[in-house]
Amino acid sequence: MKTVFTILTAFVFCLFCSFAVTGLQATEVVPPAYTSTTGTATFTGPLANTPRTYQLLIQSSQIISLLGKNLTAISWRLPANATAGWPLSDVSFSNYDIYLSESVEPINRSLTFINNVVGPQRLVRSGVLNVTALTYTFGGSPNAFGPEISFDSSYLYSGGNLLIEIRQAGFSG
Repeated sequence: MKTVFTILTAFVFCLFCSFAVTGLQATEVVPPAYTSTTGTATFTGPLANTPRTYQLLIQSSQIISLLGKNLTAISWRLPANATAGWPLSDVSFSNYDIYLSESVEPINRSLTFINNVVGPQRLVRSGVLNVTALTYTFGGSPNAFGPEISFDSSYLYSGGNLLIEIRQAGFSG
């Protein structure tokens, strides 16, 4: 059984994310209310075709239910305003690394990424990431989550603000 945790984020194709964790089956949306207009801003996201490093900072009050749970995977979904599925053809990232750690208060975030990290960062996933054509569907409100991106090792969330750092090499396809 697992708990699914959803983080509100906005990306080029406006993605939302969920965490798989060991424990009871549940879903949590952050912020708690999902609307069709949520996440309509755009910027290059964690599945972009060019090499990028991203940080997502999550306020501890938004993830209280995850306290003491092992995070084991992450997944993304398109927002309700998506007009097409993604990707149009199979894509392959030569490297897709995910690091987890505690973070500063999100309101105090810095554009210098290392300044946002509190304590040690832990590499929980590394290597090639293949995404099958049209894995991310549209037409729902909310849309369905795409496949889980499993971690190589779990991360025990023991409290505090959570920082997700994704370092990816872009994709071909």
